[in-house]
Amino acid sequence: MKTPESTPFVLLDVNPLNHRLSGVGKVVQMMQEDLLQDDRIRFQSWFTSTTDCVVPVHDAYQVSLHRRWAYWWLPMVPDQIAITHFTNAMVPFLMPETRLGIKVLTLHDLALVHPDHNWIPEKKSVRWKIERALKQADHFVCVSETTRQDFLDLHPEKEDQSTVISPHPGSDFRRFAESMEIHKNIRLQEKPYFLIVGNQNERKNPLLAIEAWLSLPESYQNEVDLILIGDAGNQSDAIRKTVKSEKIKILGYRSDEETWRWMSGALALLAPARYEGFGLQVQESLWMGTPVLASNIPVFMEQFSGYAELVEQKKEDWVEALKKRIENGRSEEKKLRREINGNAYGDLYLRLLNR
Repeated sequence: MKTPESTPFVLLDVNPLNHRLSGVGKVVQMMQEDLLQDDRIRFQSWFTSTTDCVVPVHDAYQVSLHRRWAYWWLPMVPDQIAITHFTNAMVPFLMPETRLGIKVLTLHDLALVHPDHNWIPEKKSVRWKIERALKQADHFVCVSETTRQDFLDLHPEKEDQSTVISPHPGSDFRRFAESMEIHKNIRLQEKPYFLIVGNQNERKNPLLAIEAWLSLPESYQNEVDLILIGDAGNQSDAIRKTVKSEKIKILGYRSDEETWRWMSGALALLAPARYEGFGLQVQESLWMGTPVLASNIPVFMEQFSGYAELVEQKKEDWVEALKKRIENGRSEEKKLRREINGNAYGDLYLRLLNR
């Protein structure tokens, strides 16, 4: 059905992390899928830098670098913008605010600006840009109630300007999960394995699970491998120094589909994170029925209690959890398949416009 011209027009920022294993990228892809199915609004994707204006495009990766910074492309953006939705906590400097409409900002986490998480390294300029965006936006979409509470710690006066919309698995993942139910016996290796997915940064804290696995008796290590998928990070040097066993395999970056295939066959996904905004890999694993051992941080307790096994962030507790999982073997867990509300963003936009 063709969308009427009178339907509110929304600009959706598809920059900057829409690639690889990025949780931000997956959330943005999910938003685009939902908005394409919602006839109540019109939307156009755009690609923006944090310091300049926007370039409206169908595919952000078809835009050359000089065009990404092309301020002169701005006239191509329609004048009647009802809502501009920035998807990663930053607002460009040079975009005329008179053309932005209502400014909506997605908050995936507040790791870089919340005082409880100042152990996470980042440039001061990035922190400043995020703090600036928090002051400029008119409404805030938080991917979890935990992220919303972090935001309200910083801006308690904006409680009525925040909405929780948790991400659901995208269509590519759901199609893969359906195919794996048909081909359950397909495995990438016969030997059982634990799997860690995500970059090797302290906030993801893969080192905790690695050290726990290395503390297992040798008889347990002989039974189960440990596999890491994801890019390098600030724990990479420590991991390289720690890992001596050939039973620990560091695969680096892998495509989504290959990652999901490893995920579907794992004895358990290990998620020892110190801090997360949501936990997409945990959701994907539980969607497929793969067991999950996860740290007992607030967002995992909020989102996955009763499905994932939540473990204290202590090595000895992880050792015992790994032992128990090896002894019990792989059993398919209760699948976490929440109802998908594809109209959540459209509902929010119309509510904001009708205030």
